[in-house]
Amino acid sequence: MIRRIAILLTILLLCKTSFAGKPQKWDELPKAVQETVVANGGKSGMTVDLEPKMIDGKKVYEAELKDKDGRIIDLVITEDGKLAEVKTDGNADAEREARGAAVLKGVKFSNPRNITNPYLPLSSTKLDVLEGMEDGEKFRVERTAKPDMKKSFKIGDQMVETLVFEDRAYENGKLIEVALDYFAQDDNGTVFYLGEDVDDYENGKIVGHDGSWLYGKDTPAPGVIMGSKPTIGQKWRTEDVSDEIGEQNEVVAIAETVKTPAGTYENCVKVKEDLADGTVEYKYYAPGVGVVREQPHDGDVFLISHNADPALSAAKPAIQFKEAKLIIEHNATDHDTGIQCSLDSEGWDHLELIGPDGVQLEFKGLGLMGELGLTELFFESVEPANSDKRIDELFEDIPAGTYTFKGREMIDGEKGGEIMATVEFSHVIPEGPELKYPTENAIVSADGFVASWGKVTKSISGDPVEIIGYQLIIERDVAPNPRMIGKWGLSMYLPASTTSMSIPREFLQAATKYNWEVLAIDKSGNQTLSSGAFRTK
Repeated sequence: MIRRIAILLTILLLCKTSFAGKPQKWDELPKAVQETVVANGGKSGMTVDLEPKMIDGKKVYEAELKDKDGRIIDLVITEDGKLAEVKTDGNADAEREARGAAVLKGVKFSNPRNITNPYLPLSSTKLDVLEGMEDGEKFRVERTAKPDMKKSFKIGDQMVETLVFEDRAYENGKLIEVALDYFAQDDNGTVFYLGEDVDDYENGKIVGHDGSWLYGKDTPAPGVIMGSKPTIGQKWRTEDVSDEIGEQNEVVAIAETVKTPAGTYENCVKVKEDLADGTVEYKYYAPGVGVVREQPHDGDVFLISHNADPALSAAKPAIQFKEAKLIIEHNATDHDTGIQCSLDSEGWDHLELIGPDGVQLEFKGLGLMGELGLTELFFESVEPANSDKRIDELFEDIPAGTYTFKGREMIDGEKGGEIMATVEFSHVIPEGPELKYPTENAIVSADGFVASWGKVTKSISGDPVEIIGYQLIIERDVAPNPRMIGKWGLSMYLPASTTSMSIPREFLQAATKYNWEVLAIDKSGNQTLSSGAFRTK
């Protein structure tokens, strides 16, 4: 099973310290933790580890000491000083062995490779492809059945042969992981997860095997990935290997509707996953299909194709747009708000924009334009006044989340493969910059002047924002030349640290009216402009 990127990074970091916590100096510990350590036999000034996990959203500390019988124990303490657990060397293994025995009690595997669970019908799955964003990066998973590969596990007195799937994970188009996952279905329809062999990649080379585990070798407890008849509140463990490799699942909904680039799926089972590093993910399983959406804590990933021909695949990810942007532009002076989109590629002949609520827009090139292919595209929506359409109403129409541009490549009449891009659309809107000089309708020197504006630090709702730059635009207040695109003027992008710019005399004409605006650009790409006018002497 593919490690989500954030988890993979966490595991890589943990490996450098042999999965140990990070030692903390005594003075760095919360006072409540210090008190609990001392109250349970520890000494003031001892080293305590900060563990790479959380309990109920709280940081976890472990202190190693001896009990009254001389045995080595670990105190597991949350940041508020609560003693969550006292571990001995044998405790964790014994508990895991007991859980494994309970899960396997009375279980029979008559035909384990025939996986027909309606929410995870792996026997009828050839290739699923999911794409989206994780931790701000483009993420793609290709999940391919490997029916000719076999791996067996001894479970009790049974030798269980598994169905093998290969997961290939890409980050920004680069292969980062290949995992072989081993599944089996019992006679009641529960799908078991019996391990994975993982190869981590960097620059095309294998650099590690983090996250690998096998039932019977690394753990006495098999994983369960889908119950035979999932019901709300039902719980299982998909991975029960160690403190670093573990996942507890709970069914939280059984009638979800999920819209993806591959289609709209109803009556989906939503499963909450509590991971070993303290983060939470959600997966959505559609009847007759399997996983159609994965929601890591820092992204969103959707099914884009189901049961594609593996021969066409997978080794060749979809062509990516060179540039893809979907942003909000707010006018703080005129009090109106709209949407802007910008795309750039080598060529395409049709395109869909798919959001959380399904297809939002569709473009098609017809006639000669369609045959040649289109490359760049920029458009703006209508910008209704905020008094006519409130911003919160706009947000309801166009929700924040992951949006996918999906189309077909077309260059000089030659059709190519799938072309796509995934972007995150945000509802964070920065305040408009205060225009300091020129003031409204000021008379300035035609020999040049310094335009200036105030620094933006907050959103229109008053929350802190991270401004990545400003755009300064100055244009003559005259009709554009009919043969030119745009008006006479200048436009420049400036660093976030810049709040003034010298306007040269070579640009200015005497006795001429100019319109000017400054746009504050948030890290999400959303931007807000303030505008004004001035005249030269």
